[in-house]
Amino acid sequence: MNMALLGMGNIEREVGLILFDKDGTLLSLEVWQKIMHKRLSLFRERYGNEVANRIKTCLGFETEGFNLKKALYSTRMQTLSAIYNTLKGKISRDEINRIFTDVDRSLGQDIYTPINGAVDKLIQLNKAHVKIYIVTNDSEQRTRHIFSKFPVVIDGVIGSDTLDFAKPDSRVVSYIIDREKIDREHTIVVGDSIQDMELGKSASVFTVGVLSGLETKENLKMADILLESVGNIDIKGGF
Repeated sequence: MNMALLGMGNIEREVGLILFDKDGTLLSLEVWQKIMHKRLSLFRERYGNEVANRIKTCLGFETEGFNLKKALYSTRMQTLSAIYNTLKGKISRDEINRIFTDVDRSLGQDIYTPINGAVDKLIQLNKAHVKIYIVTNDSEQRTRHIFSKFPVVIDGVIGSDTLDFAKPDSRVVSYIIDREKIDREHTIVVGDSIQDMELGKSASVFTVGVLSGLETKENLKMADILLESVGNIDIKGGF
């Protein structure tokens, strides 16, 4: 089993497997308002203003403005189901999914911006032979497509549609650990949300909270260590 000694604040740990969140941890959050605006525009273009106005809140648009946290903390399937139920089946689930996919294709990959230092850190982890998984509320295929533009090796992606369960269910961690045959002591979860911390805590693995997303220090106080971003993880060497 390949390991690396990681420095995280005043803590050092031998790590062989890291489970990263995606948005707010590895990628900038700014893109999501653009994605949701495009989805809403496409619904309006294909089905008119009445439909678009009925589903606005499903996409995070509220009276006070765009609710980024609501958009991020819902999985793709939860958002799809919310739209389907709001429209009482007027538009099929397949068609809603097609709209989501058409938006992804039209926007392309260049809209996704890494958190400062994130790609360099992933490259260093690759060189240290640490296993890297991304655990996200986004879909697996979409996440793989996004990261294919970066010069990094991702060992696995667990999206909201990969398994019959999703984060913060501890079975996500158990599934990855069993698959990679790396014990919990040498596994860490890195994320910017309460949900990410709950994932790590429920599975009894070390949790690293990063402040590059939406949550405050107070909201992430359950983390074992808090860092400004993944760029602050110090890779001291692999062995």
